Amino acid sequence: MTTHRQLPFALNSSWWPARAGITVLAAAALLLSAPAQALPTKQVTIQPWQVCDDAGSNCATTSLFADFTTKIWAQADLVVNFLGIQQVNSSARLNENAFADLGHVSAGSIIDLWFVHDLFDCGGTFGPGELYGCGTASGWFAVTQEVFDFSLVGRVDTLSHELGHVLGLGHSDFGAGGNDNLMTSGGSRVIAQALGDVNPDGLGLEKLTAAQITEARSSSFTSLAPTVTVPEPGTMALAGLALLGLGLARRTSTAR
Repeated sequence: MTTHRQLPFALNSSWWPARAGITVLAAAALLLSAPAQALPTKQVTIQPWQVCDDAGSNCATTSLFADFTTKIWAQADLVVNFLGIQQVNSSARLNENAFADLGHVSAGSIIDLWFVHDLFDCGGTFGPGELYGCGTASGWFAVTQEVFDFSLVGRVDTLSHELGHVLGLGHSDFGAGGNDNLMTSGGSRVIAQALGDVNPDGLGLEKLTAAQITEARSSSFTSLAPTVTVPEPGTMALAGLALLGLGLARRTSTAR
């Protein structure tokens, strides 16, 4: 004897495939219309140089402050790519009297970053230990030992600040001047000491204004970065529902 169990709802075979088709179409429409999450579309490439003395010893301290650099320039949808650190043996450059002598030595739009012990020239003459760094729109910048002696974590924004000069930003233009702005002169800005205080989080330090972002992104040292789209979780779920609905519709149609 065959026992038939009553379903808690009536399944109408003529109704279900049509309804499933509507579900599939709706899900597909949402899948096509849902926005994709795009990665930053601009990038810069930096070649770091560690300067040592003529004998290849007594080398300058190096750090790319990668987490801070990444977060600071993410405000401008700008990816900062670092090439491998290269060593230069030059006692003269290790304690540089003329910033221009460091120069732009890499090809094309690659920016040069010089790690030196001390720097005595940056649009004027400075004494020992007075400069944290210097940058020029001609394609290179320098970071000194003072950055690493500033605190336990260092002056984490100097690299990003000097990069800003390479990208055309000054101390008082494009909205700079506030003590929370990345490009304000070092003696007047507050330096983040924790990643959580970099804008847009925490204390909101190392800010970039809309005008600064526009200017930096227009620099000839920036280029388009490869575009990668990643479906949002909701979009992936809708795609799964669409496939499930399509499969059920086919099964019902076959049963008929």
